[in-house]
Amino acid sequence: MKRILSYALVAVVAVLIAQHSVAKPVGPAKPLHVAQWVKNGPINLADGAGKNVYLVEFWASWCPPCRESVAHLTALQKKYKDKGLVVVGVSAEETDDVKAFVSAQGDRMNYAVAVDQDGKTNEEYMDANGINTIPHAFLVDKSGAVAWHGFPLDNEMEKTLVKLLGEKPVAPR
Repeated sequence: MKRILSYALVAVVAVLIAQHSVAKPVGPAKPLHVAQWVKNGPINLADGAGKNVYLVEFWASWCPPCRESVAHLTALQKKYKDKGLVVVGVSAEETDDVKAFVSAQGDRMNYAVAVDQDGKTNEEYMDANGINTIPHAFLVDKSGAVAWHGFPLDNEMEKTLVKLLGEKPVAPR
């Protein structure tokens, strides 16, 4: 019985890791459906065609790994902003909760933050790709296609980002 439970636990962990490590393109990016821009918006992905790469992260204030990714996303935004990177955090939480969290973060969370409109953005990105864990990031290339998605603290994300921006490869963290 212990062996069966061990195998089941390993299988569950493997599925969760796999959901965070997908690096497959998934086609054209959908528009962001935003109830309210809480910081640095509005952002329209179509406006950046040919010049911007977007990092769209789905997160929540109650999620410890999401809170951990805030500083990393801010650092990426600062490092690659002049190269055309635009970071957008999308939360499905209540607007007041998102505002309070973003306000408390101050400059530590220095990128665009939006509240999802009735879960529509979540449906078109997360649900459409079978993703049900956060944080989860999508990289949208300059042509408007989703070129990568996975865990935002994964080294593969920055490697892919650098390629999309036409930069020289970065050394591993």
